[in-house]
Amino acid sequence: YSGALDMTFDEVFIAGQKLDASKASLVLGDGALRISMGDNATLNNEMLSATLNLVLEEAYPFEGEVKADNLDIGELLLAEGQKKIMSATGALDVNFSGQANNSNILRNMKAVGSLKGKAATLNFMSVSGLVEEIQGAQSSRAFLDKVGMLLREGTTSVQSVESVFSLDSGIMLVEQATASGNWGSLSIDGQLNFPDEFMNLKGALTLTTPQDTPAIPLSYQGRFNNPSTQLSSRLFERFVISIIERRLRATLFKELDERTKASSEAGSNPGMAVFSRAFGLLNQLRKEQEEKRTEEANQTPADSQGDAQ
Repeated sequence: YSGALDMTFDEVFIAGQKLDASKASLVLGDGALRISMGDNATLNNEMLSATLNLVLEEAYPFEGEVKADNLDIGELLLAEGQKKIMSATGALDVNFSGQANNSNILRNMKAVGSLKGKAATLNFMSVSGLVEEIQGAQSSRAFLDKVGMLLREGTTSVQSVESVFSLDSGIMLVEQATASGNWGSLSIDGQLNFPDEFMNLKGALTLTTPQDTPAIPLSYQGRFNNPSTQLSSRLFERFVISIIERRLRATLFKELDERTKASSEAGSNPGMAVFSRAFGLLNQLRKEQEEKRTEEANQTPADSQGDAQ
């Protein structure tokens, strides 16, 4: 059999994307089926180029490519039953191949591609909240108790998102994924297992504020809907502790100076209570540092469980 069929797609929604193609075609001949979106096709009102070639034999092997300037990543995730961890649109360029001789095409598909996103929002991390906690933490213990939540909840605006990936048997290898903004950058690599809905990602968060903040290594591992978040950096923890120490010393010296001036104006010597309080706070700080060192020696890095928003 052979023949050709002209097709028109007018505001057809597929996986949360709006497809328009007035010159699409289906061509059958030489034992193969070819589908093309044709000229002037659009996805979400911007350029789309897409072709699919299917060989009509026992295994039904296929190959194709998709280039789209305006893929809605957030809507795609929702359409696939996943959480909207990112609100973004971006340019997708992917080549794929596989076999269509069974119901689970994803397990038999291979693909390589890239994604370049425009201004976006990450819906699983609060960088502003993290910076606020670093600058205002009252103790290392209180900070560590909260940092896990800030790395899996909240929102963060980004100026650009880029990713290079490959897919084989339903497992996506994220070779490089980066998101950046005025706050700094986030880089991630690892695996996404779509058949089992399991992730194993690791990366680093680099902040521009506070100045000289060391890179924060982190990981996301577990089920798509409930991964664990792990931060493992003694260097970063010591950096936060140093900020707490500087703030405490500045507060103590300021209070001591104010009391000294007040006492001098009153014609008396500074009260011993001021020194007592200062040494008391310093001793408390020293005790917290010793407890932290003991904790570091006896425990593994803190592991915070929770939903990725």
